[in-house]
Amino acid sequence: MATSHTPTHAMGSTAVGTAGTAVRLHATSLRARRVLIYAQKTNSGQLFVGGSDVASSTSTGLDGGESITLETDKNFLDLYDVWIDVGTNGDKADFYAQKV
Repeated sequence: MATSHTPTHAMGSTAVGTAGTAVRLHATSLRARRVLIYAQKTNSGQLFVGGSDVASSTSTGLDGGESITLETDKNFLDLYDVWIDVGTNGDKADFYAQKV
């Protein structure tokens, strides 16, 4: 009998090339129950997490080494719908997600 080993977790890294220009946390649909978003320690500025309108003027930022966990009590959270922005060009976010 064959056993299927579907990954239950996903991880990745997303860079924001230009500060002030929000980008999607994940380039394609990725459904998760929860996701930890981590501002890389080497970031020079803050990381901002939110919807497509996320901006430094409307959000509280994470300093390098800080993280936030997003989770849902609904069916799933799609990482394609999570956006990040940064205060310094080229700063990055790592993410660790528990997939649906």
